[in-house]
Amino acid sequence: GICGTDIHVFRGEYLADYPIIPGHEFSGSIEEIGSRVKKLKTGDRVAVEPNIACDKCYNCLNNRQNFCLNWQGIGVTRPGAMAQYVVAPEKNVF
Repeated sequence: GICGTDIHVFRGEYLADYPIIPGHEFSGSIEEIGSRVKKLKTGDRVAVEPNIACDKCYNCLNNRQNFCLNWQGIGVTRPGAMAQYVVAPEKNVF
């Protein structure tokens, strides 16, 4: 679905890397997994947390991932879900 944030990204009113495929609120099923993925399998139905923390910066190491200094956002700084396929780290998939 379309969220208000997607509209702001489209209008250039929100931090984004252009060109960008929007779509940060989504669910779906897994079509393919990477070689290091352990907890998921092809066909799993999932929801995705679009905020990707680095887990290495000062804030992440102090359990403040919401203030990650190297934040990435699916649909904002990475290609989003308004495409046939989208890529997300295993830690962000539930």
